Amino acid sequence: PSPPPPSPSPPSPSPPPPSLPPPSLPGEVAVPASSFDLEVGSTRRQRALAAINLETIEASVIQSFADGTPPVTVTAEQLTLEDLGDRKVRVTIVPTEGGPTAEAITAAAKDSSFLISIAVELGSVVRFDVPPATIIVTVAPPPPSSPQSPPAPPLSPLPPSPPDCELELAALTARNAYLVAEILRLGGNASAYPSVPGEGGDTSTPSPSLPPLSPSPPSPPPPSPSPPLPSPPSLPSLEPIPESGIAVLSGAARAATPLFCLWPGDEAVTSSDEVSQQKMTRTGIAAQCCASFEPDPTACRRRAKTDGTPSDSNNDCIAGMHHGSTNTFVAMTYGETVAKCASMDLVLCGQSCSGKGCFYNFHPVFSSVPCDDASVAPALSATKLP
Repeated sequence: PSPPPPSPSPPSPSPPPPSLPPPSLPGEVAVPASSFDLEVGSTRRQRALAAINLETIEASVIQSFADGTPPVTVTAEQLTLEDLGDRKVRVTIVPTEGGPTAEAITAAAKDSSFLISIAVELGSVVRFDVPPATIIVTVAPPPPSSPQSPPAPPLSPLPPSPPDCELELAALTARNAYLVAEILRLGGNASAYPSVPGEGGDTSTPSPSLPPLSPSPPSPPPPSPSPPLPSPPSLPSLEPIPESGIAVLSGAARAATPLFCLWPGDEAVTSSDEVSQQKMTRTGIAAQCCASFEPDPTACRRRAKTDGTPSDSNNDCIAGMHHGSTNTFVAMTYGETVAKCASMDLVLCGQSCSGKGCFYNFHPVFSSVPCDDASVAPALSATKLP
């Protein structure tokens, strides 16, 4: 007889699923995020990362997600950019509650139009050094919301004050004694009046008459009217928009790329929401100045001291700054921008001044480029107001 078949070996246990990386600090939590590495420039067309800067790359990534199909909304607060050197940048995007998931952001970054849009925004060749993927990162949890204290109980109304009966009785008694004394002094019959308390009911002896009331002193004459206040000095009138119109540019574009035009009658406009369908991450039109009308990048002043010289401090941003939790941005009209520049002996720019600070790459910016210029009008004919 053949030997019995060998007994089957027990199945090997399946490997456990990979666990999330432990938090590096107490209180941190592990969350999914989208991450990829960009390489900017090529050997044929070198473009140093320092010439583009992380602020410009951040703006182009946000704009490229917004231009995708379907559009995906991410904000600067969700992005972390890390300069890896050799023209490479690592981009990490952490989703927010109620926003697109990490998987949706990764899928949008894998779309072929995403890199093309970034390359157009930067004016340089862009490729993935590490393709988009969903990873796990550790972040600090949001601070717990403080419990609301219960509302204070309503105050009970105060009881009404009891009437002061003793004062009222004393006043009536004095008045009665005065009337009785007057009637008796004039020879009348005071028997109809009750006796004054404390006199035993005897009304035969007249009470001493009260002295006549002295007349009240005359009221002082009314004060003479105060002289009229001098009228405040009239404010200087702001410069109107010229008949040729002015182009509002994209603050992130390397060239003077117009978004829309402002025309006479638009002097109160401070936001792209008021006149155009062209949208950027932020809609307030930023004020920036230049040392000359010529498109020279060294003439740009997004940060400037009071004498018009360049500044490296965000405290000197001409229209303030809106980034993260810091928001000192002040939207200005065209006339206010011209006056602000003139106060520092500067002029309105003929360029977008991309990457010159204050995070104006996220905003439309005022310019001195006329809208009836042959190179501007065809692109903006649909946005020209009647």
